[in-house]
Amino acid sequence: MSTTITDDLIIRGRLVMSGASSVLHKAGSVGNPEVSDTAGIARTKLALNTVAYRIPWSAWRIFDAVNTLLPVTSSGNDMGINAGTHGTNVARMQSYDVKAANVLPFYARAFIPMPIEYADGETALIRASAGMITTIADVACTLDFEVFAPSRTGTLGTDLITTAATSINSVTFANYDYAMDEATLVAGDLLDILLKISVNDAATGTAVIAALYAIELVCDVQG
Repeated sequence: MSTTITDDLIIRGRLVMSGASSVLHKAGSVGNPEVSDTAGIARTKLALNTVAYRIPWSAWRIFDAVNTLLPVTSSGNDMGINAGTHGTNVARMQSYDVKAANVLPFYARAFIPMPIEYADGETALIRASAGMITTIADVACTLDFEVFAPSRTGTLGTDLITTAATSINSVTFANYDYAMDEATLVAGDLLDILLKISVNDAATGTAVIAALYAIELVCDVQG
């Protein structure tokens, strides 16, 4: 038999509930185990988590001929995908050997949708694990990104990246974050991402190769 209490209930001693399934929660404190698998919870009420989505190498294309995937061997101003031997080498994106080539630009381009779980207007950035293979450039090597979120009606908008070009001139690979102005970003937006590397080397010694082992879209999601 149930009893309805319409006024405040003040308990100064212990409250004992003998039912096997009896549960008492403080308002706003229901935990994950108590939520039904079929509960109709709005995505906006789920916990906010930061997730890194690895962009596969197969998504990267020649920047001015986007119907063409990046070549195996870098040439001209296009980066290449060096896959090596499966089970032996780690696939990477890289330039060709640019020693003594002075200033050279390299590019790659990808089209990546914002995840459906993305929390509109929350943190979004591009993260790259980058560095130099064999030898650093004797002058400089920088990595930069441009990102646009064009509309479905043909409006390009402005470059969302707010981080300036960053030096990756080290044989020790590291993560580099490129923040985006996420104020207008929403789940499902298509990002047009341009990767730009500038290498300046005038020496004639060992190989100078700019490379990346990972590029990720990092964003706040719910669900």
